[in-house]
Amino acid sequence: MRRNAAARKIATAPIAKPASEIPRVTIQEPAREAEQRFTEYAPNVPLPALAMTWLTPAASHADAIPLVLASGLLSEGESSRLQQKLVRGEIAQEVFADADLREDLGLFGVIAIMGSERTPAEAEKVIRAEIASIAEKGVPAAELEKTKNLFITGALRDRETNNGKGYLLGEALVLQHDPAIVNTVLGKVQAVTAADVQRVVRKYLIEGKAVVIEYLDEGAKK
Repeated sequence: MRRNAAARKIATAPIAKPASEIPRVTIQEPAREAEQRFTEYAPNVPLPALAMTWLTPAASHADAIPLVLASGLLSEGESSRLQQKLVRGEIAQEVFADADLREDLGLFGVIAIMGSERTPAEAEKVIRAEIASIAEKGVPAAELEKTKNLFITGALRDRETNNGKGYLLGEALVLQHDPAIVNTVLGKVQAVTAADVQRVVRKYLIEGKAVVIEYLDEGAKK
């Protein structure tokens, strides 16, 4: 009992203010001047994988939310483009896209875990084709509306719990220095147009320089 009481006392004690200033990272991410490709090998890799990333602006940038919706168009839900073409097409076991937005520059990433006897090159071809399709042809209104609804439904579920509310407030404070952002983000999602999505895909994923990583079993080395 005494040990439990002591543990509670320690757990609720105030955190002392550091005696020195917390060091801050001031180095800026340099622009990518060319596409880069890497092949990584490891033992006992059950299935090959592919990762593609592009630099994105900060979470506070006006292009951030259109990029989040672009990631949803690619992989959110079974009817999304890459789920249909890669997973249902039996090229990949799993695929997901994500706009990982930060206080400074972030990353837009697409990761695919291949199906048996399939290669990362097959997935890369499909991913590039779908990104090019959005950049060149745009997005049908119904498809964009579906993606918005998925985003908003997930956001509202997050707000049903204290833990979810706390996370969203903390994220807004850290990334955008304003917790009140959580009160406006859903309205900003609703305001995104198909032209917005088309523009950011063209700017960051077509004109931007990708890093492409293939992850293979070391037995695949030539």
